[in-house]
Formats: sequence, C-alpha cells, structure tokens
Amino acid sequence: MASLSLLPFFTFFRGTPHQLAAIAELERSMPQSILDDSSAWFEAWRASGIDQEVFLPKYYRQLDLPNGYRMCFTSAAAMVARFHGRVLDDEEYYRIREKHGDSSSVYAQVKALTSLGLQVRFVQDATAQQVEHEIDQGRVVLVGWLHSGDLLRGEPPMCGSDSCGHWSVIHGYAGKYSSDSEWIMSDPRGMPDMAHGGHNDALSGYRVRVRQAEFHQRWQADGPDTGWAIFVDKL
Repeated sequence: MASLSLLPFFTFFRGTPHQLAAIAELERSMPQSILDDSSAWFEAWRASGIDQEVFLPKYYRQLDLPNGYRMCFTSAAAMVARFHGRVLDDEEYYRIREKHGDSSSVYAQVKALTSLGLQVRFVQDATAQQVEHEIDQGRVVLVGWLHSGDLLRGEPPMCGSDSCGHWSVIHGYAGKYSSDSEWIMSDPRGMPDMAHGGHNDALSGYRVRVRQAEFHQRWQADGPDTGWAIFVDKL
C-alpha cells in the first residue's frame, strides 16, 4: 500500500463536490487530538497570520447583475447560497430572490434563502464573537454595514448616495490575539476602503482583509453588539 503526501491535495484543491466529500471523510477518520486547536500542525498553520478561514467557492460581483449598483445584498447572499450548494450561480439566485421582493429587503433575502432549504436567522445584535464562532464551525456569515463616511475626517458611518447600507460575506479572521486583528471578507462591490468609505470597483473584493477596528465602527454603528448579520446553516 502506497503512502500518500497531503501537499498535492492542498495544491490542487478547488472545492469540487468530490474533494469536499473526501475532506469530510478524512476529518471523520482523524483522532480528536489532531482536530484540537492546540495541535502542533494548527499552530504552524496559524503562523501564516490567518487564524481561521472557511473556503468560499465562488465570488460574485454585484455590478454584473442588472441594476448592479443596488445588488450588493443579492450578490452576497448568492455567495452564501452557492457555498451551501443550493444554486449554480448568482443569476439563478437573482431570479429566486425576485419572487420574494426587492434586493434591499432583508425579508426578501431571508425568504429566498429559506426557500432553498436553508436555516436562516437575521439578527441586529450580532457580536464579533458570534461571527468567529460561525467561522470556527465552518460557516460563512452575511453582514450588513454602512459603507460611506470618511472616518479619518471624523465623519460618522452613513448611507451611500445609491443605497443605505451594504452587505458582504465574512469567512475568516486573522490576528485574533494581536492588537490589529482583521476579518477576511468577500465584498461584492470590490475593494472596500474602511478608513475613507466607499469602494474601488476596479479591484476585486474577493478574500480581502479589513481591519476589525475600522469595520466595527461601520458594522456596529449604534454601539457595541448592534451588528446586522444573517446566520445561515443547512437544516
């Protein structure tokens, strides 16, 4: 019986269904000592600066959809639906969401995701600890925040000119025990500028790292533990 090296499996990982099934089988066969977050291999992995990240198989740009400037919520929710294997692309999710209401409606997005056989919970009192817990459990999180307002000029977070609030997907965190911790986020509009507000549409918003200290001002604009989030899991 030949001995396998794991490195090629990481190198050629693409998140395909058979690869994900193989990883699940490998995890089930491992002793708990290997899966503990105090294990030696995980400490070595943390040295990369990323404490935990959930693989997001597909990134969607809101500007690729009709009336794209208003589609951040739909594109972000489509990423989550695709993560759970419920849709093939953002256009399929767009058609499903249209049946339930406007893209900016929390009700419409919750109903659309629920119709796909997912367990969906919208909260307005989310904490960073809750988001970390979801990531630790292998789930991604939809977050709503205020993307306008220049923090460096003393402006408060505010609504944008074309929409009030913005939605993106958090699927990792880094530097948890440092003084400058970060979220790993996929933003459907493009590269977010947390300090000054707005986005650079020319740059990808996939797997960007944003400072938690700046993001929390925009996410928890009404004070601690006031974050808007949608937690999604399989039934």
